[in-house]
Amino acid sequence: MQTFDKTRPDLKPYGLNCTSWLPSVMNRPDRHNEIEIDFIIKGGVTFLIKDHKIEVKQNQLLIFWALLPHQIIGIEDETPYYVFTIPFKEFVQWNMPENFKENLLAGEVILIDINTQPEYEVHLYEKWITDLSSENKEAEKCVIQELHAKLYRIAFDLVNQKKIGLGKSTYTGINLVEKIAMYITKNYLSGINVADIANALEINPDYANAIFKKSFNLTMKDYLIDQRISHAQRLLSTTSKKVIDIAFDSGFNSLSRFNVSFLKKCGCTPREYRVRFGMFS
Repeated sequence: MQTFDKTRPDLKPYGLNCTSWLPSVMNRPDRHNEIEIDFIIKGGVTFLIKDHKIEVKQNQLLIFWALLPHQIIGIEDETPYYVFTIPFKEFVQWNMPENFKENLLAGEVILIDINTQPEYEVHLYEKWITDLSSENKEAEKCVIQELHAKLYRIAFDLVNQKKIGLGKSTYTGINLVEKIAMYITKNYLSGINVADIANALEINPDYANAIFKKSFNLTMKDYLIDQRISHAQRLLSTTSKKVIDIAFDSGFNSLSRFNVSFLKKCGCTPREYRVRFGMFS
């Protein structure tokens, strides 16, 4: 199983990554077991992260655990933006304010304004990209320590100001497909099916599935399973719960169905996933 976007060949798997690229609308959610940090230089990018539609503006930083299904659904300016990914196992070993770490791993999405000059941020991030591209281990250590320190300062200030959590979000302009996606992400643990979703939103199930598949390139059922698998991945990574308990906690009604779905989506069994990514493995 890979934990990085195959459409981004400049990223290396299983390691700290810093890069920049042009934003593009994603027709289906992405997820990977890393902490993701996005910095917008100009314009704005609208993300759909789980059940939040979040507009990230110029000189803002977005931080979230990327096992939350996420995708770009809107772009204001086709200017490259910076993306940093920190492997989950590495991040949990970093010394961070506990409230910050706990909230982030509980699914909080953090959005903050950066008060430094954009030119400084760009210079710093470009330096990190160069250092990581050099494959120099000492340069990589510098990047890790600098990123750690920067993130710790952000976390310290947020905790000190009691501002942990989603800083700014908007639910304006949500279309029907986004409403379907948001309903699923809010209710996937409750045993819902496609008919339940359509009934709740008062739309025809066939019509709902057709417009959803056209926008997301997967069916509502597959999207629902994706949400449940993502939830299971988070539990496998952060808890020592039994696999059977995780299956039911994630909305599956049988262990066998959970195992089949997990293997299909992740390319490995739940137990293999825990060995690779779990805090307690």
